[in-house]
Formats: sequence, C-alpha cells, structure tokens
Amino acid sequence: MTAADRHAVNRFLLTALILSAVALFRWREGAWRVAALLFLSASALDAVIALARGDPLRAPMLTYWDEAVAFLLLSGLTAAIWMG
Repeated sequence: MTAADRHAVNRFLLTALILSAVALFRWREGAWRVAALLFLSASALDAVIALARGDPLRAPMLTYWDEAVAFLLLSGLTAAIWMG
C-alpha cells in the first residue's frame, strides 16, 4: 500500500468517524437514519470532488471515486439496519 493509499484510507476512516459522531448527537431523529443520510451526502460530495479533480474511474491507486463508492455502500448498510 502506497502512502497515497494510506492517506485515502485514513481520510475515509476519519470522515466516517466524524459523521457517525454527528449522527449520534441526533439520536432523537434516529441515529441510523441520520447516519445513512450523512454517508449518502459524503458519497455525493466525494463524487463531485472526483469530477472536479478529473480522477479516473479505474486507477491503480485509491481515488475519491473509491471513497464515494465506500460511503454509498456504508449508507446502504446503515439504511438497511435502520429499516430492520
């Protein structure tokens, strides 16, 4: 794993941790629902950043596209848990 890949993984983990903490503060609205929406928003933002940077979809290193897909999957997982 290259230094750029480690940076991308650390960025994803830190963002996921911060968004999860924010969702926990909104427990009255349902933390799972809020987390799913925040992860979906993070996915959209990462896709916009990837478009603006011109990141290729298939690259040998981790890009913002990979982070967007990871957040999209995490959003789907939290939505599935929320719905039961």
